[in-house]
Amino acid sequence: MKVQEIKTARQALEAAEPAERAWAEKLLRRFPAGQREWLAGCGKRAGEILLNMQDPATRVYLLIKGEVNGISAQSSGMLYRFAHFSAPFLLGEFEAFSGAEIYRSTLVCASDCIFLWMPRESYLSWMRQDPQTLFWRTCEITASLSEQARSERERSFCSGKQKLAIYLAACCQKERCGPQGYLLRQTIQTMADGIGSSTKTVQRALAQLIAEDAVRREGHQLRVTRSQYSRLLALSEPEGEPDER
Repeated sequence: MKVQEIKTARQALEAAEPAERAWAEKLLRRFPAGQREWLAGCGKRAGEILLNMQDPATRVYLLIKGEVNGISAQSSGMLYRFAHFSAPFLLGEFEAFSGAEIYRSTLVCASDCIFLWMPRESYLSWMRQDPQTLFWRTCEITASLSEQARSERERSFCSGKQKLAIYLAACCQKERCGPQGYLLRQTIQTMADGIGSSTKTVQRALAQLIAEDAVRREGHQLRVTRSQYSRLLALSEPEGEPDER
């Protein structure tokens, strides 16, 4: 079954990987039996938007397969990726708990994704009836917000070059290191979204990293050898430079 054809909770669970399916099934054993008819499933292709900033916050989603990027806007109006979520993860519960009427960010699927979802009021009713799960979710949300705040603080004190070095080093960590190192396929726009800067800042920073032999171009891709990866890590350390935008 294609991901976009998924409509029911059963279809979503059957399409999930074993570990994520087991996580979801364990969690949902605590879901009130009288509200299970409100539980549904859906699938999105890579690049599709799950929800838009300013959309009415009417649902809570359980990501049970794939990865999602959180996109927000700076005061300048420039969009940037502020978070990356991997299954299993709950989305939309911050708005539910805070009473927000609209979603605070845009969520874009970074890969083919499968979700379970329920109406916001069903989720809140569940939490009211299940103190143990409510405590767990409160701890998880607090940890997630703390990590986002830490990331934002670090971002505000980094130069464009440092931001890009941190980002590329993180990309390397997600790739398999071959005999010639890491091959990265990120575009200029993807890198700009990832570090929350303009494409011009990324182009300047990338030129600096190439000049300092921390990365090299290979056609439309980037090559990072083992020694260059170590250089990226070293360049990620604060230097006291002003922030570039």
